[in-house]
Amino acid sequence: MAELFPVHIRNTINKSIIIKHIFGVLTLLCFIVIDKRKSIINSIKDTCKLYTFFLMLINNYEYNFVIVVILLAVSFIVGSKRNMVQISNDKGKNKEYYDKIQNGIDLIIYTMTAVGFISYFGNIKELRGGKFSLFEFLIEEEKYSKLPLSFMGGLANGLGIA
Repeated sequence: MAELFPVHIRNTINKSIIIKHIFGVLTLLCFIVIDKRKSIINSIKDTCKLYTFFLMLINNYEYNFVIVVILLAVSFIVGSKRNMVQISNDKGKNKEYYDKIQNGIDLIIYTMTAVGFISYFGNIKELRGGKFSLFEFLIEEEKYSKLPLSFMGGLANGLGIA
């Protein structure tokens, strides 16, 4: 989307990860306001929840990220199927069946994201020691892309039990 802006604005955006995140939050807010037609306060709350989930997901292990993205796609398909069943009022198909499937998938998504984030956070915090910055960890994850990682050790460090 930034490619559509004038050159001087595009250069500023490309140089600042914080500005990229601000544009990301504003874009997400716009889509939530358009889609949900809720009050602005509820839209801002939903945006904060989704962006927090996004930050946790991008600060995660690669395999967790890929699996969660695939599960998000499956969850979307199941939700669409549930909505079609609800709209058609087909008595042979049970909306609650699709609700249970989607709730199970969503539980797996949230659990994998949270556990992966805590483990990744614990790893980075342990490896960086006194040089660790939560802000940099959340916003500028590229600094940590080359560090060796251990899932279980990171999980213990992230939970503070190591």
